Parts: sequence; structure tokens; C-alpha cells
Amino acid sequence: MIIKTTHIIKLFPILFLLVAHSLFSQTDKHKLDSIENIFSKASGLERIELIADFIRNANFHKTDHYRFKPYLEEAFEWEKQHPNIVLLNTLNLGYANVLIAENNLEEALRSLHEILKSGEYLTQKDSISTYDFLFGLYKNVGAYSEAWRALQIRDNVIEHVPETNPTYIFYNKLRMEGYPILLLKTKQYEKSALAFRKQISYANMLKDLHAEAGGLNNLGLVYLKLNQSDSAIWAFNQSKVRWKKYLQGHSENGALGDRAFLGLLDGNIGSAYNQKGEYEKAIPLIRNQLEAFKNDNYLGLVSPLNELSISYFGLKEYQMAISLLDSANRIPKIEHSPSKLRKIYESKIQALEGYGNVNEALKLFKKLTIFNDSMRQVENNKRVAVLQVVYEVKNKERELVNQKKDNAILDSQNKIKKQFLYFGGVGLISIFGFILLIRSRNSVKRKKELQESFSQDLIEAQESERTRLARELHDSVGQKLMLLTKKTKLVENSDLSVLSENTLEELRAISRGLYPPMIEGLGLTIATESMINEIDKHSSIFFTNEIENIDNVLSKDNELHVYRIIQEVLSNIVKHADAKAVFITVEKKENHIKLSVEDNGKGFDFLKKLKSPSLGMKTLNERTKIIKSKLDVKSQSQKGTLVQLEIPI
Repeated sequence: MIIKTTHIIKLFPILFLLVAHSLFSQTDKHKLDSIENIFSKASGLERIELIADFIRNANFHKTDHYRFKPYLEEAFEWEKQHPNIVLLNTLNLGYANVLIAENNLEEALRSLHEILKSGEYLTQKDSISTYDFLFGLYKNVGAYSEAWRALQIRDNVIEHVPETNPTYIFYNKLRMEGYPILLLKTKQYEKSALAFRKQISYANMLKDLHAEAGGLNNLGLVYLKLNQSDSAIWAFNQSKVRWKKYLQGHSENGALGDRAFLGLLDGNIGSAYNQKGEYEKAIPLIRNQLEAFKNDNYLGLVSPLNELSISYFGLKEYQMAISLLDSANRIPKIEHSPSKLRKIYESKIQALEGYGNVNEALKLFKKLTIFNDSMRQVENNKRVAVLQVVYEVKNKERELVNQKKDNAILDSQNKIKKQFLYFGGVGLISIFGFILLIRSRNSVKRKKELQESFSQDLIEAQESERTRLARELHDSVGQKLMLLTKKTKLVENSDLSVLSENTLEELRAISRGLYPPMIEGLGLTIATESMINEIDKHSSIFFTNEIENIDNVLSKDNELHVYRIIQEVLSNIVKHADAKAVFITVEKKENHIKLSVEDNGKGFDFLKKLKSPSLGMKTLNERTKIIKSKLDVKSQSQKGTLVQLEIPI
């Protein structure tokens, strides 16, 4: 259903998109009928635009996407007869949305990458939607590195939305939501809480009660993960206050889903009381959630039933807990939600053990083990399938880039030949001039090589001296200080004891700075990961890394140079880049090691920096030459920096 076309049409007004999305989010039959009634009153291009914009933004519930599939097929057929690439992109976004609802993630991913190929015809709105879909898709299958990249690109596009655009506030709210959700998914709860608080402040500034209530609910969930029950209860109650005010201002909608959110908040407060062990307080709150969800005939009831069983288990009413879990297990289509089913099994095992039915608990535990293994295999297969598509897409893009490079090289070679033939006719004077030029260049090259050789020898001597000093400090001064520390403890003088211990620790820190002992003791791989974790611990930057084992691949001297290069690059990012996130990868290839460090900071002019008196950049360049490697730095103002290093094996 992916069709290439060549024309452009005007963008469809945003009004219908917002109204239709609001109606569809309520998902009862009456609202769906209202949407179809709107379709029936339109014809031609107007009807197709309505269908395309609605389906690409719909939040499909249960099997509702099947109801709208025929409309999407109708729109594709119309587009075949009236080729229009902007409309086609919108239809492909709708198609990807339907595929995601069907859990066909590989095809959805291919559809989204087809949209990105439209280049100049890709509108700002479609670009944001495409990368938002990619972010959600990668996040849900656990491909967090790819999710982070999609989130970065989406937010960079949002930065260029003008304030006069009607969607400016909506897009900036979207931008505030993605980062904390990804932090929550990757279990970085402290950073996630901080990010959610920023989102809540932004929503409060906009007086957006809907967004503020949602942010407070998410913050409460983070507090539950951190076992901060009282903070969670406060956040959920604050969310209830905002939501009730929101409902007062939107009472004409009377949306069932909007009222059910209050029940969800009660259930979350009940979970916090369960965490505190105050089960009597939890029970009526969780029953409120069950009452609010009574019109949802299956999966929405599973979590509150499970949470209610935890309350009764805490009160040692094991039979009631088992009965509730059995009710949850009988809910239709529970098998479609493996995480909910897993929680039911775990809770029931505890309840059976508490009731004294050890044999049944053991049987269920074996069943849970088999279930976990099978679900893990399914999740891994899904993740591998998605990453395989990513790999295929990147390979195609790489082939196109290489093809363009080859064409550029051929053009360059042809140009050189023509110039050579042209200047060859000038005669002996030109030849003599050329010889003089070559000699001059060789002279400059020799001077440069001598200078580089001197710089490299200087670095080698510096590292050697550092190593010697580190060992001298450790073996000589360090041992004497350790002896002095022990003696000061014997004389029971606290001031001398503290001073000697602090001096010894400072000496050890100086020694580690002169030469990292972890490289010899644990290997380059662990030493590098330890350095990254240490920097992450002492900075506000979000670090992620994927480092393959490269121990014993390089010589000891070269390992030290690689370590120093990574150390220098990360130090420069922390000091100068103003970055929010850094992504480090180390890949071991057949004949080389590929190192990449990418940040989303303010960028800089690498060539200008290299020519400046900056000792750090020059040392970085010289170390690269010492290990006969290839250094590539790509940086743009306000778009981050990518440092790549290829080290021959």
C-alpha cells in the first residue's frame, strides 16, 4: 500500500483533527458513529483528507481499527487516481497507526521509513508525527537507543515550529512528555521525577489542567517505584484536584473515559497505601476504581483486582485474595496482556503459600516459569524483528550515501585529468614550477612530520613519566603514608588521624589520575565503562553506552591511548557542550575497532578549534596518529557533535 507520487496539495486545517481526536479518544459507539457521520457528509478530496487526518491521529481502542480499515483502503484507491505525495504521507501515517494497533510492528516500521524518503515533500507536521510514532514503537519493544534518537530528531523539528502556529503549544507539551517517559522506561527514576516536575510546571504555566493532572499521576507512579508512598499519595491527590476542575470546565462532554480517570487515581492511591501496609485504607479506594471501570468488560479490571488481592493478602484473608485473583484470571483476553497475567500468577503464588496450600503454589510457580520463558522469547523475537528492519533501512541508506560518494570521486578524478591535460601544454616552465612546488610541499611535509614525531614522542614520554610517578607514589610515598596513618590511630589523636587519612586518599586520587590501574587489573572494557559511570554519577548529563569487549585486542600502550582519548572527549562534553545526553558505542569489527561518541549539545567548529592554541584538541589528534587511527569529528551549531574513531587491529 506504499505508493510513490509527485504532486503537493494544501495542508488540511487543524480544526477537524483536534475535534475528531477528542471524540475518538472517548471510544464509545455513539462517538464512532459521529465520526462516520462526518465522513458521510463529505466527498472527493475533502472526504479523503478527513479520513487520512483522522486515522493518522486516532488512538485506537480494542478492535476499533478494523472498523476504519475500509475507509483507509478507499483513501489509498482515491490517491492512486489523483497522485498527491503530501496526502500519501498522511495516509501512510494512518496505515502505520493501524499496523501498530494490529501489533504488526515490522510493517509499521517500514511504512514510517517510506514516509521519511519523501524528502522535501515531508511537511513539518508529518515529520513530527513520523518520529513520534518511531519513538513510541522503539520504546515499547525496548530498543531504547533507537527510541532516544527518534525522540531527539522529533524534538529538534518541534524547536522550529513558530509560536504563531496553532499547534505550537500542543507540540511543546508533547516535547515535555517524551523525555521523562523514556527515563521511566529505563528505570532512571530520580531523573524521571525531575523531568516530570518540569513538565508539570510547564502545564501549570499554560493553565492546562488536563496535562497537569496527567503529569502529576505519572510523577506519583515514579514515587511508587522509588518506594516513596507518602509522596505518591500527595501527587495522586493533587492530580485528582486538577482533574475535577478540568471536568467542571468540560461537563458538556460527559466522557466516560474522563470520569474513569478519577477511579484510576483512587486505585493508584490504594496501591500507595498497600505499599505502606495500610490495607484497610487501600480497599475502598481500589473498589472505587473497580466501580469506575465496570463498563470495561475485561482488561481494565485486571490491575485493580490484583491490587485488591494484595490488600486482602496483607490482612491475611487469603481465601478472599485467591478468589479475586481467580476472577481476574477468568477475564476474557487476559492472555493478550502478558504483564498483567504475570502479576496475577505472582500474587496467587503468595496467597496460596499464605493459605498453606504449598503444592498448588508450587504447581503455579512452575507454570509461571514456563510462561515467563515463552513470553521472554516472544518479546526477544519482536525486538529482533524490529531491529532487523532498522538494520535493513540503515544499510539501504548507507548504500545510497556510498553511491553518491563514488560518483563524487569519479567526478573529481575526471576533473583532475582535464586539468592535467590543460596545464600539460604550458611547457617546460610549468614543469619546472611544478617540480619546485613539489619540493616545497615535501619540505613542509617533512617539517610537519618532524613536528608530529616530536609531539608524539613527547606524549609517549609524558605517559611513561606519569606511569613511573604513579607507581612511585603508590609504592613509596603511599606505603609510608599508610604506615603513618596506622601510627596516628595508635596515638589516639583524631585531628592527626583525619589529616593523614585525607592525605593518603588525595595521594591515591593523584596516582589514579596519573595512570588508571583498572586497565591492567580489569581490562580496557571495564575501565572505560567505569569511567563513563563515574562521569555520569557526577554530572546532570544522561549517558548511555553499548561497549563490546575489546580487552587484549590492542597493545598495552595503545589501550592507554584509547582510554585517554575517550576521557578527553567526555571531559570536553561535560565542560563545554551544554549537552543533555551522550551516547557512546564501541564496536569490534573484523580488522578494526569503531568508537563513536555522540552528544546533543551546542556543537563547535572542529577545524577552528584544532588550529587554536587548545592543548586538549592537539593532544587528541596526536594520540590518534600514534595509534595509527582515523579520527572524524562532525559538529553543527545547536545540533550536537559526533566523534568517530577507527582503530586498526
